[in-house]
Amino acid sequence: MSAPKFTAGPWVLGNENNECCDVFTGKTTIALDRIDPHVGCIVISREEMLANAHLVAAAPELLSALELMVAAYPNGFSGSIYGNAHVAARAAIAKATKP
Repeated sequence: MSAPKFTAGPWVLGNENNECCDVFTGKTTIALDRIDPHVGCIVISREEMLANAHLVAAAPELLSALELMVAAYPNGFSGSIYGNAHVAARAAIAKATKP
């Protein structure tokens, strides 16, 4: 498995209001805003902002789960309907761990 270069989880949702939601990584805060600072107006819904925040907060666990799956099945699922899942998992790991 690749050594993480990111702040280890868990990451948790923090302060949330109608315009912003924070994700605490343990070392820093990631702020997800609804307002685009370049145009000064709301560009996504509150629901989309919260969904994005939940996805960001889950990122370390998602990466770990994918790495465990790939390690458990290093040759993929050849001949299986799950072959595409293994390819997708490897691609997501590569994207998340790209230097």
